[in-house]
Amino acid sequence: MLFLLFLSIKGLFVIRWELVKDQEVQTIIEKCKKNHLNTIAIQTFARGESIFKNKFFPRFEELKTNKDILKILIESAHKNNIKVFSWINVFYSWSQAPFPHKAHHLVFSHPEWFIVDKYGEKNIDMSIIELKKRGLPGYFISPYAMDYEKMLHKYLFTLINNYPIDGIIFDYLRYPSSIFGYENPAVESFFKKYYITPKDPLTFILNGNIKLIFSQDRTSQITAFLQKLISDISLPCGVCVMSDSKIAKRFYYQDWETWLSKGIVDFVIPMIYTNDTNNFYRQIKKLPKKAYPSLGAFICNQTNIKKEINILKRNGYHSYFVFSANSLN
Repeated sequence: MLFLLFLSIKGLFVIRWELVKDQEVQTIIEKCKKNHLNTIAIQTFARGESIFKNKFFPRFEELKTNKDILKILIESAHKNNIKVFSWINVFYSWSQAPFPHKAHHLVFSHPEWFIVDKYGEKNIDMSIIELKKRGLPGYFISPYAMDYEKMLHKYLFTLINNYPIDGIIFDYLRYPSSIFGYENPAVESFFKKYYITPKDPLTFILNGNIKLIFSQDRTSQITAFLQKLISDISLPCGVCVMSDSKIAKRFYYQDWETWLSKGIVDFVIPMIYTNDTNNFYRQIKKLPKKAYPSLGAFICNQTNIKKEINILKRNGYHSYFVFSANSLN
């Protein structure tokens, strides 16, 4: 991976619905300048949709312009010495909402790519009521869906070849909880390696550690997916992660400590969303220096955000992100 070309990132996340008209570009630029931010992380791919026209995924349904809003944003940002990172939601492919009207969306075109829980229930078949009851944000594609990885890889190169972006940030590179990962490709992959399925009634008689091994297999698969996805990409790459590395790995199969130690990514972005500055301090004390925390402006006032930034600086962290644009004055 590349060494970042500037010493510190002071970034602003811009969600898909925060930039739907080209007139809003200047508002975002002004917010960056006012708050001394030098990087915009614009959501270019989320819920299985894209901010720009391409042959793989439909455009954002929220967009209210036919203009190339990503091109307009990058040109304006670069004129103001602001870098633009592409923010990609990897496995999270639709939210707690009625399915889109577009027949070529992934929820319709590839339902076989979506995750399955240990009870055999398909995430894609769950109702909105069930999602909310189980605390799930939406519908997730499986890390074992390698045809999806190939499609997303091609999409990334369409992005890179047509837009002078400065880096890529991946998000939702994880399972939504530890009870998922029982889709057929995951179980078949496990069987080929260990000649047993995680649901075999003899599992715990034959090997009491089989649950742990199955967990490790899913963790390794997400890492492998990431490595394939960013192969041949010569831009700085980071990943939004759960702030506690042990919880991230145990419950979401997100092994971000390994991603950093092996140089698979340049940085990670722990999501530390709290308005309690003492809690914020306790969380950042555990982080490595290649962690660029994301601060929750949506739950903090401007005063608290400044306090959190000062805590970062005093503890040697010079890069951070603020979430998100509409929450800043």
